[in-house]
Amino acid sequence: MNLSLRTFTLSALTTLALITLTPTAKAEQVAAAPSALQSSAANRRLQPFNLAQLAYQGYFKNQGTPGYQSLLLAYQLGRLQPEDVVNSAVQSKLLDKAALTDRAYLQAVDQQLTTLIDER
Repeated sequence: MNLSLRTFTLSALTTLALITLTPTAKAEQVAAAPSALQSSAANRRLQPFNLAQLAYQGYFKNQGTPGYQSLLLAYQLGRLQPEDVVNSAVQSKLLDKAALTDRAYLQAVDQQLTTLIDER
């Protein structure tokens, strides 16, 4: 009887250890995901919502795209177009150049910038 209790305890502890370690490994993969912003643009497509948010947060300041209220004001005054924001993402290697001629993508970025203005 002692042997079966030991076997059960060992099995239970092994199962518990596996369950506990698996989410940790997944969490490490998720934590590494932000570095994927620097990976090859050909491997993914930055969603228009995320692009607008990055622009608003000043992520493209080094490419000449203003951030925060300056971004929204420039957009409202017509000094900034969706193409400008997309071009900044292309320069940052977050998007492929093909996005600059993708009318549907540019319209979606335009809509996201408009939504940012409406929410502020």
